[in-house]
Amino acid sequence: MTYHIEYELDEFQPWPGKAIYAYGVATITYKWEGRDRDTGDDAGPYDIELEHLTISADKAREPDRCIEQTDPLFLQVEAILCASRDVYEACRNDYQD
Repeated sequence: MTYHIEYELDEFQPWPGKAIYAYGVATITYKWEGRDRDTGDDAGPYDIELEHLTISADKAREPDRCIEQTDPLFLQVEAILCASRDVYEACRNDYQD
């Protein structure tokens, strides 16, 4: 079964070291694996993927923007979020709620 969470981006830096910040919402999907009794491995989320990315804009100037999955910004955000311990914990907390 696939689960979804909305993950807030607030001063998210897609390119560390560069003064570029993203604000918006990332829709993350994940699957849940139960505890393995044979190996003792803990339960947890896996196959964490970025499904949808919306970047917030200044409402007075332009509307929020959905980022295409082929856009370099989407790919960079996906690489960082899917490897993030914070996102892993957000998925774990979502499942356990």
